[in-house]
Amino acid sequence: MCNRFYGWYMKCQSASQTLAVIPAVHQSGKRRTCSIQIITDCDVWNVVFPSEMFRKEREKIRIGENQFDGQGMQLKIRTHELTVDGKVSFGSLSPLRYDIMGPFTMVPFFGMPTQCVEYETFGKWNNTCQ
Repeated sequence: MCNRFYGWYMKCQSASQTLAVIPAVHQSGKRRTCSIQIITDCDVWNVVFPSEMFRKEREKIRIGENQFDGQGMQLKIRTHELTVDGKVSFGSLSPLRYDIMGPFTMVPFFGMPTQCVEYETFGKWNNTCQ
């Protein structure tokens, strides 16, 4: 059985709001899917897409109309529970002060290399909790 995961964790944070987005492709046995997880201060959504919608081109990921790269992300998601339509542009890279995987970097069976970078973010979003 071959289980795999490939995804990026993109976190944008201001003094009052946080938005994290995880575009990913996953395989469990012969079943392969892709998803975009949206995480805010108030809620979490996981939107699943057919695996054929996942494309990785050099340093860019596309899932349907959604695009992710080192310059930012463009989101266009419409479900019954969630509508996201917008763009966030990233500025220059800043080195991380610590490894975000914490103690999990020492777990040998994870078997996956992790690479994390931090960006200064330019853009605005409105996250309203109800």
